[in-house]
Amino acid sequence: MSGEVHTYSIKVKDFDLDKTLDCGQTFRWYKSDEGWHGVIRNRVVFARQRNGTLEIFTNRPWSIGEIVEYFGLRDDLKAIKETLLERAESFPKQVRGPFEKAFNHSWGLRILRQDPYEMTVSYLFSVQTSIPLIQRRLEALARFFPENRIEFLGKEFYLFPTLDQLKRLTMEKWLSLGLGFRAKWLYHFARKMRDSFFARLRDLSLSEKLEELTRIDGIGYKVASCVTLFGYGELNSFPVDVWIRKALKDLFGVEGSTKRLMEKGMELFEPFAGYAQEYLFREYRTVRRLDKS
Repeated sequence: MSGEVHTYSIKVKDFDLDKTLDCGQTFRWYKSDEGWHGVIRNRVVFARQRNGTLEIFTNRPWSIGEIVEYFGLRDDLKAIKETLLERAESFPKQVRGPFEKAFNHSWGLRILRQDPYEMTVSYLFSVQTSIPLIQRRLEALARFFPENRIEFLGKEFYLFPTLDQLKRLTMEKWLSLGLGFRAKWLYHFARKMRDSFFARLRDLSLSEKLEELTRIDGIGYKVASCVTLFGYGELNSFPVDVWIRKALKDLFGVEGSTKRLMEKGMELFEPFAGYAQEYLFREYRTVRRLDKS
């Protein structure tokens, strides 16, 4: 169904919509010539940035405070950069330059505040999988539920399934998404999990959140760190993937298990390891690859 369009404009600084939405922290935003279309919880959103203004169009009312919170606009990005560069003063000279360049190249990237439940499901999909494939599989999952279909600005969208909806899926349905070994994790996750679990985690410390999340089948420290960073806004979380492994090896000569590298990143970049991770991730995944092409 289609309905009203609610419009909001917010003056922004130290914010880059493209870099924020195209850095691996979210999977249900899609770029078009006009801007970005996304599905956020129970609403569909079109967003664009023009002349220092973030313009939002959505099918449901959305308060300015909620928009500011979602896009991480309360984070003092200049203060975060200054803190991290002060930490970098203790790094070897050959590290400080590339680290500062990562911030200059991707300035304006902010950490989104997303739904922890959706982040958990999404990052369970992500294990050993490319971002475009994660997006396609999550879209296919959403389309299992035609009752979640919304038409907005002439396009068709599907809301992310609720936990109760996921509980109705058979193992065959999960396997039909091409998930392979991940299907079993998601099937049992949906059957066993309760919404209250994610609410309860909000009051725990970062280390306690990581401990609780890694008790779930299929969730290791990488997935757990993604959930705490992008779902709970724990800014000292430090997810470790192939690009961060390369960054830590190149810059600090550090190698080892995901847990060891996670703890090293949290130590090096405290209290804003999550921002350091995102800027290094984009530097290695996007900026350096473009420089080589």
